[in-house]
Amino acid sequence: MEPESSNKKLAEANARIEGQDEEIESLRLQVDAAYFDVPMLKISDDILLVPLVGSIDSIKSQKILEDVLEYIRANETRVTLLDITGVNMVDSSVAGHLVKIILAAKLMGCRTLICGVSPLVAQNIVRLGVDTTTIDTSNSLRDAIATAYAHTGLKLVSV
Repeated sequence: MEPESSNKKLAEANARIEGQDEEIESLRLQVDAAYFDVPMLKISDDILLVPLVGSIDSIKSQKILEDVLEYIRANETRVTLLDITGVNMVDSSVAGHLVKIILAAKLMGCRTLICGVSPLVAQNIVRLGVDTTTIDTSNSLRDAIATAYAHTGLKLVSV
C-alpha cells in the first residue's frame, strides 16, 4: 500500500471519529438536559416563580420553555416570574428562548416578568440586539412579586 493512500485513509478515519465524537457529545448534552429539573414554585393560585441558576444552554432553555408552558396550561397560571439572578451568562440562543417563553406564555393568557437581570446580562442582551419591547422586567424579585400580585388582584402587605 502506498504511503499517500494510507495517509489519506487514516485522515478519513480520523475525520469520521471526530464527527462521531461530536455527535456523542451532543447526545450526552441532550441526556443531561433531560435530567435537568426546572424549579417551579407556586407563589399563589395564579402566580408561578421559576428561579434559574447557573449556565443555561439552548438545550436547557428549550426544556425550560416546554416545562413552563406545560405548567401554565395545567395550572391556569396568570403570571410567571422568571428570576434570572443566578444566571451568569445569556447568549443569543438563551435570550431568544426567554423571548419565546414570554411570547408563548402570552398566547396562553399568561403574563411573564423577568427579574434579577444583572448589569452584565443586561449589557449582553442589549449588545445582542434583542427586541426588549415585549419583555416586562422588574428590578427585584420583591418588585416582581408585588407586580404579579397587583395583576392578579391580590395585595402584598407587610406584617
